[in-house]
Amino acid sequence: MITSDATRIARKTKDKDVANPTVISDDLVKRFIREYNKENDIYEKDDMPFSEVKVLSLSFKNIIHIKNLDGFQKLEKLQLDNNLIGTIENLGHLVNLKWLDLSFNTISSISGLENLVNLTDLSLFSNEIKKLENLEKLTKLNVLSIGNNYLDNYETLADYLRGFKHLQVLNIAGNPFTKTNSDDYKKYILAHLRYLKYLDYFIIDEAELAAAKDIHKESVTSKERDQMNADQEDEAERLRREQLGELDSAYIACTDGLHKKILDEEDARQFKEVNGHQDIFNDFEESIITATSEFQEKMKEKNKIRLTYIEKFEKAVEDVHQESEQKSIMRIKIFTKLKKRVFKECDDEHHGWEDEVEKLKEEVDFLYYELMNVENELFERLTSALQSNFEDKLKDIVKEMVTQTETFYRTLEGFEAQYSGDLKDLIKQKFDNAQANANAGSSDDENGLSKEDLITLADNSSTSHIEKVHSKEFGEEKVKGDIEQSRDRYIDQFKEKLLSNNRAHVLELVTMVDNQKQEIEDFLNHGGDYDGI
Repeated sequence: MITSDATRIARKTKDKDVANPTVISDDLVKRFIREYNKENDIYEKDDMPFSEVKVLSLSFKNIIHIKNLDGFQKLEKLQLDNNLIGTIENLGHLVNLKWLDLSFNTISSISGLENLVNLTDLSLFSNEIKKLENLEKLTKLNVLSIGNNYLDNYETLADYLRGFKHLQVLNIAGNPFTKTNSDDYKKYILAHLRYLKYLDYFIIDEAELAAAKDIHKESVTSKERDQMNADQEDEAERLRREQLGELDSAYIACTDGLHKKILDEEDARQFKEVNGHQDIFNDFEESIITATSEFQEKMKEKNKIRLTYIEKFEKAVEDVHQESEQKSIMRIKIFTKLKKRVFKECDDEHHGWEDEVEKLKEEVDFLYYELMNVENELFERLTSALQSNFEDKLKDIVKEMVTQTETFYRTLEGFEAQYSGDLKDLIKQKFDNAQANANAGSSDDENGLSKEDLITLADNSSTSHIEKVHSKEFGEEKVKGDIEQSRDRYIDQFKEKLLSNNRAHVLELVTMVDNQKQEIEDFLNHGGDYDGI
């Protein structure tokens, strides 16, 4: 690894004297934040936490590896151009990233970008890339710069980018094929990437576009047809996943294809000689399909109500947290201002400064008392909101979903009873007709089964259907259990989080008070010297 890094650095710098390779560090990031804030007239945010940073530019820093970006959850724009980076790595957690510049590095392959699904602008210009790959999930890409690399086939490139419906700006200048097939590659790209507006820094001319499409008319028609079929399949799959997601959210994913789970081919085989069986079986199956669809729609509507109510509750909780936090921040600011004033005045060593500092200790205790009151008030308000309103309402919504589930499965039982009764009537009718026929030589059916045999098979079939209706995998108790458990789990988790946050905040208060008292004690021990704390 060290050898390959050294080789890559030498190749990148062409043996010129450069600064030593570096890594992304807190110091680099903090320096950028200060410069960025200064350039953009942003004040009092030089010490902002990394978790709040949205823009980060570390160009021309001789960075050799992409590391140490773990805390940048809100990052939207990242510039790492003109460095010594050879591998795209450690970026998968930056899911809010929209703009990424990795140009002028030594990257040889595209990887590690699969999770960056919100990326709209990607520059890999002037690297050592030989193949366009692993970008399939970046469907929002609007700008892609892949010029000055080692891509050697423009047809493969165009085929790969065909499905990127938001891609409007493409730079591929400087790749090998642009030097040997200048006119050919442009015409092919223009003809096959119909969403493009700019190619290699130039706006696409309408006349040039029309001419390119005419030249490649046959190829474009064929590929567009293939793409249309692929798009239709993708859309069907997307809708299917969306539907299953809605069912899963409502805890009824197990009812997907329920008719196939309850019924089987054995019914058709056993009773195929019973006239009219296929008709009543089809009616039974259709009834299950229709009832299941209606049940799913009702449950999805109930679930929307449940989710909306939870969302409103969580928003109200967040508002209460914000209100409480602002109270605490305001009180801490007041104390901090007082502390600085006292320290500053005491620096002049006027008479009685020690008494002023001792009084400040009392203020620390009072601050702790006030902040604890704020925390206790927050805990009590949230506990009361959970117990008096939210918990009861959530239970009512879940109860409605459970009642809907019970009604649905009773309906299925009714369908089964109807089917079983109709089947037995057909069996009796079959043998009654046979006995009435003067030519009947046997009381058995074509398979050698007696009426009693078929009645027994009908009873067994009915029992099998009912057992499946109550199956642990997709039956009534499964659905009801999942719904009720989700309610209990949410409430229990909220209570645990409430207690955990409360304990953490109290510990923070204790630590803060101890630190403040220690700072005051240190001030006293140093004879009242103020250093601008």
